[in-house]
Amino acid sequence: MSSRRAVSISPLPTLRNAHSFRSGNAGSYSLLWRRYLGGHIVGISADLGWERLRNGDLLAAAEQAGYELLLTTDKNLRYQQNLKERMIAIVVIGHSQWPALEPHVQRVVDALNAAIPGSYAEVDIPLPPKISRKQ
Repeated sequence: MSSRRAVSISPLPTLRNAHSFRSGNAGSYSLLWRRYLGGHIVGISADLGWERLRNGDLLAAAEQAGYELLLTTDKNLRYQQNLKERMIAIVVIGHSQWPALEPHVQRVVDALNAAIPGSYAEVDIPLPPKISRKQ
C-alpha cells in the first residue's frame, strides 16, 4: 500500500451551526482534511462537480478518477450498493458536525490509512452531550 493515496470526501459535513460547506466553503473543508491527511491527495465531491452524484454513480466516478478511498457519512451505502465489485475502499463516519468530529479525526485518519482496496469501515463519532439551559 502506498503512503500517498487519493481520498474523495462526500457528502460534505457541516461546520458550526448548520453552516454547510455545500454552500460554497468546500475549499475551507478541503484545507482542513488536507491538514490531517498529510501527503494524501484529497478531493472534495463539490470541488470535483460530484455534489449531485449519489451511491453507485458517486462510487463509479471516484473509481474512474483514480480515487482509492471514499470518506462519507452515508451509513446506508453498504445496504444500497453491491460493494463486493468495488475496488474503492469506503470509510463511513458517524456524523458530520465538525466540532464533534474534530476531536476524533485521528481515528478517521487511522481508518483511512488501514483501508485496503474494496474494504468498508465505520468510525463511530459520538455526538457531544447537549447542554441544558436552566431558566
